[in-house]
Amino acid sequence: MTIEQRLSRLERQNRRLKFGGMFLLLGIGAVFLMGQAKGVPEEIKARKFTLVDEAGDTRAILGITTMDTASLSFWDGEWRVNLGSLDGSGFLHLRDKSGAEIELSLSKVGSSITVSHDKDFSVELQANPVSQAAVFHGRAESELTVGTTIGNSIGSAYIEAKAEDGRTVGEWP
Repeated sequence: MTIEQRLSRLERQNRRLKFGGMFLLLGIGAVFLMGQAKGVPEEIKARKFTLVDEAGDTRAILGITTMDTASLSFWDGEWRVNLGSLDGSGFLHLRDKSGAEIELSLSKVGSSITVSHDKDFSVELQANPVSQAAVFHGRAESELTVGTTIGNSIGSAYIEAKAEDGRTVGEWP
């Protein structure tokens, strides 16, 4: 082998080593930079987060509703638990498959707890300037209301019974 052939071979090897070293350096740099990008973000912004199970069915939703309410809902085909806020008020609403519901509502004008067995019967307890407990039938007017009023007759108690058509059939005092 002549000196020119040996020199030519040495130059080819040198070029290959340079390219190999450059690719190795780029690979190591890329791995290092990718590792840096795995940090936890300070903030994630979205209008809605949906949690789905393995079948792709919705199990929970955190988002803003069409009524501009911040809400967290848990699902199993339809919602069962709904927690939210609207205009400085908060609510918690629980519902089972039979239609029974419990709703806790807090607002600027008062608070209430409503327990219903189905769509035809519910009991509501309110704490507001006209505090009352009421029994409802058919989700319309209350059938029986027991409460106190604040206003012209401070601390006066009352009982009122209504017929299905909404007319008062009995009251005390």
